[in-house]
Formats: sequence, structure tokens, C-alpha cells
Amino acid sequence: MRNRVILLLLLFYNCDALTVNPPPEVLLTEETMENIIHDQLLLRTMQNSRLVKLDSLKVFNEEYILRKYSIQDTILAQNLEYYAQYPRRMSAMYSRIESRFNFMLDSLEQLAKAENSKKNKD
Repeated sequence: MRNRVILLLLLFYNCDALTVNPPPEVLLTEETMENIIHDQLLLRTMQNSRLVKLDSLKVFNEEYILRKYSIQDTILAQNLEYYAQYPRRMSAMYSRIESRFNFMLDSLEQLAKAENSKKNKD
């Protein structure tokens, strides 16, 4: 019975070890991945917004992000898959991204208030 338990534990350990993907050949830093994800989310927001002209969406697309970071789509996919194995790291990245968006929102709100107060003075 004891041998079976040890065998099962070894089997589970080996199966778990097989599911972890090794780092890709071109491993992007967490900071770079955070910047890429931030840009992707911003791009999707622009695409879903009616405030952005269609001409600018021809320039700012997924290809733009790949060119900006000088990477190929396969490298990005491999890195996203790799980092997805680490939910805590991804969660921390998304928290920092959320903070960046909140900062952007606050800045835009301040600009809007300043513009409104300027119009009211005129």
C-alpha cells in the first residue's frame, strides 16, 4: 500500500512538472510585458470608442504594438503563455496597469476641469 501511495505521489509530481512551460527563447521582462498589455488594452479601448477617428486606427493597431516593441507575434504569444502560468505575477502586472489607467483618467479629468473653467471665464 505504501508503495502505491509513493508511486501516485511521484506520478502527480511528474505530471505537474510537465505542465509548466519553460521560458521562451526570447523572454520579455515583466515591465515590457506590462507595457505591451497596457498598450493592447488602450488600443482595444480606442477601437471600441467612437471618439477616435478611423484613420488613426489604421496606424494604431496590433501591428503597431509589435513594431513598437520590435517583436514578432509568436514571441508575444509565447511570453503571454509563459506569464499566464504565474497568476500572482500576472495579477500584480494587471494591478499596476489599472493604477496607470486610473492615473491617466485622473489627468484627463483635471484637464477637462481646467478647460471648463477656462471656457466659463471667457
